Amino acid sequence: EAKMKARQEEEEASRVAKIKAEEEQRAAQAQAKVEADQKELEEKAAKKEEEARIARIEVEERAAKEAEDAKLKLEAEQQQQQQQRLEQEKIEADKIAVEKARVAKEQADLKQEAERQQRLEEEKAEAEKLAAEEALAEEQAQL
Repeated sequence: EAKMKARQEEEEASRVAKIKAEEEQRAAQAQAKVEADQKELEEKAAKKEEEARIARIEVEERAAKEAEDAKLKLEAEQQQQQQQRLEQEKIEADKIAVEKARVAKEQADLKQEAERQQRLEEEKAEAEKLAAEEALAEEQAQL
């Protein structure tokens, strides 16, 4: 009976040891799975952080490009406005030059006409003087 009891205790101890070994194996597997899951989560987090960093860089680059494009567009618009202003000023200057030339021609024509009138008056006065002298000479000849 003592042998049997010892054998039962041995079997019980063996069974307990087997259960304990299985539990330890399951615990080790569970621990390994937890560690693997943790590592996977860390890798996913690192990947997400890298994606976010890349996205941030792309957004910053896009914003910088848009700012540069806006600056270039503004400069082009300002240059175009300045060009239009210069063209308008040239048109105005041309109009003024044409008007000055017209006035100068008018003044030259008026001066020429005044000189012609003066010559005509001088010629008329000369002709009247000659006619008066002839008439005087005739009168004196008749006397």
